[in-house]
Amino acid sequence: MIFFLFGNHSEVVRSQYFNWNKKARTMPGSQQSRIIYRFDQFSLDLGRGTLRGLDGADLALRPKAFSLLSYLLDHPGRLHSREALFEALWPGLIVSDDSLTQCVSDLRRALGDRANHVLRTVPRRGYILSADVEKQSIEPSPIPRPAAQPAAAAIDAETTRRELILIERVSAAHDADAALLEEIWGELFLQLARFEELRVVRVGGGAGSEGYRVRSDARVVHGHLRASVLLEDAETGVVIWTEPIDQPLSDLAAMSERLAIPLAHHIARQAASESRRRARHKAPAALNARELCLLAADHHQRGTETDTATAQALLERAIALDPDYAPAYAWQAYVVQRGLTYGWGALKGEAARDRALALARHGAVLAPDSPLCLSRLAYCLYLCARWDKAVLTARMALTGAWTAGVNECVTCSEVLAQGGHPDEAVEVMRRMLRFDPYSPPTVYSVLGRALLMAGRSEEALPELRICAARLPDYAGCHHSILMAAHENGHADEARRAYQDIQRLQPGWRPLENGGPWFFREAADAERLHAAFDAVRAAALHDQQGTTTGDVLSFRPRERSNRP
Repeated sequence: MIFFLFGNHSEVVRSQYFNWNKKARTMPGSQQSRIIYRFDQFSLDLGRGTLRGLDGADLALRPKAFSLLSYLLDHPGRLHSREALFEALWPGLIVSDDSLTQCVSDLRRALGDRANHVLRTVPRRGYILSADVEKQSIEPSPIPRPAAQPAAAAIDAETTRRELILIERVSAAHDADAALLEEIWGELFLQLARFEELRVVRVGGGAGSEGYRVRSDARVVHGHLRASVLLEDAETGVVIWTEPIDQPLSDLAAMSERLAIPLAHHIARQAASESRRRARHKAPAALNARELCLLAADHHQRGTETDTATAQALLERAIALDPDYAPAYAWQAYVVQRGLTYGWGALKGEAARDRALALARHGAVLAPDSPLCLSRLAYCLYLCARWDKAVLTARMALTGAWTAGVNECVTCSEVLAQGGHPDEAVEVMRRMLRFDPYSPPTVYSVLGRALLMAGRSEEALPELRICAARLPDYAGCHHSILMAAHENGHADEARRAYQDIQRLQPGWRPLENGGPWFFREAADAERLHAAFDAVRAAALHDQQGTTTGDVLSFRPRERSNRP
């Protein structure tokens, strides 16, 4: 039996500043010694990433607070200045004093009534871990040599980074159909293998131990391909998703565009959706870096300040668990840049922009051909007004060896649209929707924005309305609706968009805090500014009229002089 597996990215040496606490990031199940610190009434297990109290219950502790505690436990009884702790926890980075203060507060909260017995603050000098510390090293139990496994299991690698997809050989009722079906499903295999987050294996039968299995019963009837494609849990056989197919075979050359590519996008999306669902039901301490990124991406795409903060915390954990996992840096760049575009997070303005660029660059160093990392780098260059480099990087993300998924297409389209190539951005988004009509609602917002930049505001409105109906708290979509509605004479819709903006971003003004808008051309910026000012003036005029009417309608009645 022959198996095909596309190789992984070449490994890149990790950044030097992550090495200081390497032992704290040992993954559960590895064959290194487990380090446990016992102090006061607590124990900190570095191998399992848990802090436990006297009763053995896990105590909630954020990743940076966990790192702070493990560092202090390594150096008990010493006075640590704030500067020394900054260098230990955020080496080579510039962060605010509040970051360390928050870590200390989180740690004290977890320690509860015993906090003052464990951690002592020396005013204007620093902190001392004052408890006695016992450091215990637990050697792993010998693991018996496993029995011989099928070839598919032998080539399974990086299980915590990429999802395994097993492709079943398609059966044919007649020998005459076998070659045709083999060609079609071979193309599906190749299209799936181009997704960087998947590990794709072609098998001839048997059960898998993890990941997902793609099955199909297919036949050719009267010149049509008729099949049912199933996505199953590889271990249990439970069907997760299915799609019927009835396609004419008149043009085999178009079969890839019409069938294989859309199917590959659907399967990749369904596998990610199921993995995300499973991650939500796992204990937080048991999540791996890829699962943390899946959850973080989901929160980020909801487009609210609370979800953005949640995404950032999840990504900090992912980076602490696996410092070489490039997608974690790319997604963290997405999150941090909202300190510039929306004013959310600890870093604001140019500090947020520069930090996002540093994160995106690091992700691109770790995975230089990753569409996710390249698209994120393109967007950060665009935020820095490095337009030509941004556009070039976006095109690299869209045309490389790996398939650009929904998130990558959305990001690159924003760069192209506001970087002077809106028609190209429209085509990217239209093609994405042809392949995957169930894409997230942000796809429609970006498509609408690209149409606006192309001067096609009437076409933009229907797309923007789809996003607003599904994401009513996504302020960026309401910015676009205001502009498109104003330019098409829909005054009521423009005013409703203005009201939604004030509800979500009180006091927001374009050019002062531009949200997702960073224009290359001054004329485009002026369009948004003029639309906003006109709608705002109309809204203020309406409010004045309403207030005057209320005052007049409640004027007290004059008293009569009659007895």
